[in-house]
Amino acid sequence: MVIIAFAPKSSKVLPNIFCKHFKHCAVLVREHNGFVLYQFVSRNKLETIHIKLRDITILGEHGWRFVYVPCSLPQNFPKKL
Repeated sequence: MVIIAFAPKSSKVLPNIFCKHFKHCAVLVREHNGFVLYQFVSRNKLETIHIKLRDITILGEHGWRFVYVPCSLPQNFPKKL
């Protein structure tokens, strides 16, 4: 399962100016004992953060919205850029 997460806040200047509601996007992928959040930090920089289901509920309480996609991660998905 792949989850696409959207956040209403960002520390970057341009998304705060140009984006109306959702200013940050991240991809969550299910792994053995939790999830891995792939966060696009800047151009050609991808951070991986290991989180649990409890962390997803905390993000939801802080305004994050989630889109659940019932598929597996593509094989050519960049683990590191």
